[in-house]
Amino acid sequence: MRHFFSMMTALVLIIPLVAGAALLRVFQISQGEQAVLRRYALVTEQTLRAERLNAEGERLARLSRSYLLTPHLDIMKEVDTSRARFDELVRQLTEGYLDEQERALMEEISRADRLLRSIARDLHQQRGAGIPVDQLQPPLTGEYQSLREALDESLRVLLRHERERMSALETEAHQVLAESGGTRLAAVTVAVLMLALQAVLAMRELRRRRLAQVLAERNAAERATSEARYSGIVSLAADAIITVDEAGHITLFNAGAETIFGYKASEVLGRPLDVLMPERFRERHHQFMRTFLEKGIQARRRVGERRRVHGLRKSGEEFPIDAAISELEVEGRRTLTVILRDISEQKRVEDEQRFLVSAGELLSSTSLDSERTLSRVAQLAVERLADWCLVYLWDEGRVRLSEVAHRDPVQRQTASLLRGFPLDSRRAFLAHEVLVQHRPLLHSHVSAEQLAALAQSDEHLRLLRRLNVRSFMAVPLVVNERLLGALTFISSDSCHVYTPRDLEFAEQLGRYSSLALENARLYQSARDATQARDRILGVVAHDLRSPLQSILLALPLLQRRAALPGGVNDERQGKLLERLSASAHRMNRMIEDLLDVARVEAGQLSIRASPQPTEPLLHEALETVRPQAQEVQLVLEPPGSLPPVLADRDRLLQVFSNLLGNALKFTPSGGEVRVGAHAEDGQVVFFVKDTGPGLTPDARQHLFERFWQANHGDRRGAGLGLSIVKDIIEAHGGRIHVESEQGQGSSFFFSVPIALNVAPSSPPRSLNTIGPF
Repeated sequence: MRHFFSMMTALVLIIPLVAGAALLRVFQISQGEQAVLRRYALVTEQTLRAERLNAEGERLARLSRSYLLTPHLDIMKEVDTSRARFDELVRQLTEGYLDEQERALMEEISRADRLLRSIARDLHQQRGAGIPVDQLQPPLTGEYQSLREALDESLRVLLRHERERMSALETEAHQVLAESGGTRLAAVTVAVLMLALQAVLAMRELRRRRLAQVLAERNAAERATSEARYSGIVSLAADAIITVDEAGHITLFNAGAETIFGYKASEVLGRPLDVLMPERFRERHHQFMRTFLEKGIQARRRVGERRRVHGLRKSGEEFPIDAAISELEVEGRRTLTVILRDISEQKRVEDEQRFLVSAGELLSSTSLDSERTLSRVAQLAVERLADWCLVYLWDEGRVRLSEVAHRDPVQRQTASLLRGFPLDSRRAFLAHEVLVQHRPLLHSHVSAEQLAALAQSDEHLRLLRRLNVRSFMAVPLVVNERLLGALTFISSDSCHVYTPRDLEFAEQLGRYSSLALENARLYQSARDATQARDRILGVVAHDLRSPLQSILLALPLLQRRAALPGGVNDERQGKLLERLSASAHRMNRMIEDLLDVARVEAGQLSIRASPQPTEPLLHEALETVRPQAQEVQLVLEPPGSLPPVLADRDRLLQVFSNLLGNALKFTPSGGEVRVGAHAEDGQVVFFVKDTGPGLTPDARQHLFERFWQANHGDRRGAGLGLSIVKDIIEAHGGRIHVESEQGQGSSFFFSVPIALNVAPSSPPRSLNTIGPF
């Protein structure tokens, strides 16, 4: 009997221990599941941050390029805002749960961002200082581009790593849930059996009921706690989180989904997911659900992968969304959880930025003619922003409607009538307030009374009514605080109601248009100034030539009289006459240069090309300048046997005179000037080399420009000689270039065609020269 009671005592003690161990195992399994789910939630959050960081990096790069194309303060403000968001995302990612690879990637991203930001800051400062974007191309395509690609690659690697971690943790969660289900069942079974056995030994029926009640309450509490925690996370999410069952019916619709789609959860729970998508995409969705039921989501898409689709709001409005889908199987039932993000604003900003960049490129490449520029501005507006676009020009208190454009060419007659209507700048019209206050104007809804108040007469009102104005806005065209005019955008047939966001976009287009219009105006002013300058040069040169010829004719007579017996035999006066003669000849050469420039501009500089022997030309060129070479050695390199050239002898000697004169002027005492020629590719290439100080890279770039001089204090010429040389050589069908380094002298090379099978004389060939514009 004692043995029996000892066994009973042992059973009473062992059974609770076994049951407790089984329940402890259940608790450990639950803890493991919760740990996996917590890690999955953390990695999911890191993945979302990495995606936002990648998107913000791309946006920051687009804004930086936009600022380099058009350095406006508004764009720089957007750059600063984007940088702040980028830094905040980097901080959040760095403070999050990171492994070794993530830490290395974040350090690489931070390092590349610091270097890229430093280079971008310098480029922005240079662009803001007015340096043309063409001069910033080397750094843009060099280190800046390399760092940009390195940063983008690091962001892509980080995003890929986070997605892989999320996928791996989801797989682990599936495995843990699958494995823990059987283990939990076995442990609970053992516990129940042990407790049931103990109940049989003590109070079989009562203990069994109590044990069942305790287990039921515990399971209900665990489910309630888990559901409450999950519901809290889901309800706080800003993105739309929607869960559907195998039949495609909605089982979860969080607050983010209510905000995005406009439905209340009670309105869509139990309904098919079709209600949230446009009709044209529903068949594709049904096919996806069939594939999901047969093969699972992995047959169609990676878990966590995002793609752009279209959603349908309760109001019937379609909008773009970013979607990520995950699959979960609980208690044998498969469900799909869809995380959606409304990217309407993001897509709108991207479209607007692309349009503005294209508009800027198009306006900058358009002909520099103000009328064509205005026409292009109006066409751009009706392509994107309006049904009608009216361009007003303002000139010292007078207003003129310069351009009227409409989407439909049928409205051409109305546009012509409106453009021909004379406006009084002192009375009201569509853009009157904008032109007076220099501020943008927005009328989202235009009533008949408002339209009548903007008309200057009954006829004007009839024209405005033909525009069918429903909503309109206007922005000023201003450059450097100077009013150029105004752009007016009218919505009529499309029934689009303009908002402040549309006005911001219109202001950006107005800034691009203002710059294009100002460039056209400056171009026209420069062209007029150039033409006036050339006319004055021609007149001045022609009028100066007559008195100068009288001086040149009188000087030899004075010199001969001074040398006669009884004449003024004064050495000082003789040198004075020599300097006077040299100055008169230099002045004559400058006048000849001015006349040549005038002839080139007028397209009247002609050459009379005929076969000319090469070697005699070289000898004559040297002999012409030899009197000037008092302290410099002139060397003729034997040209050998060279064919004759097809050239104008006098013009070619003028080329040699200018080149040799420059070489002698800049070659120091004791230096050397070499002249020669050789045949190459059907042409004879002449050269003039000196041992002077050489040229800087900047000097080589501007050397053949008119009125340009390396030494601005040099008054011995007007800076036209090399420009005229270039015109003469190109008129012969040849080319000229210079090779020079500082301290190594300069070498000028120019080519003239070889005279092959040419008649002894040829008709004059006119130089068809296009002016500086």
